[in-house]
Amino acid sequence: MHLHTRNAWRGVRTAWVSVVGFISIMFCYFGVNLWISGLHSYKL
Repeated sequence: MHLHTRNAWRGVRTAWVSVVGFISIMFCYFGVNLWISGLHSYKL
C-alpha cells in the first residue's frame, strides 16, 4: 500500500502488487476454510 509514494513504484507495477496481495489474502481466508478443518478453520 505504501509503494505508491515512490516514483519507481507508481502505476501498473503497484497495481499488480496490490492484485497479488489481494489474491493471496483471499486464498488464505478461503483456502483454510475449504481444505483445512480443525482449530485453524474460520467456520464460514
